[in-house]
Amino acid sequence: MKTVKVEASLTYEVLIEKGLLKDAGKLIRNIHKGETVAVVSDTNVFPLYGQQLKASLEDEGYNVITFIFPAGEASKNTDSLVELW
Repeated sequence: MKTVKVEASLTYEVLIEKGLLKDAGKLIRNIHKGETVAVVSDTNVFPLYGQQLKASLEDEGYNVITFIFPAGEASKNTDSLVELW
């Protein structure tokens, strides 16, 4: 597995590996012991990866809330953020 460190306003690591999505629930469980997680995606990406991610999270016992907004720059706005909140 490859790890890339991103240094922006926050510093975080991105994990890169083929098929890693199926292990997302286990990886997230290592750092988040809560009961609920949110998957935030758009209408282009969620149909490709959303169900697999959701299943992986549910396999680790999470209650998964999804927020899927319309794809495109026009949806990346305060109204979408307020709706997510």
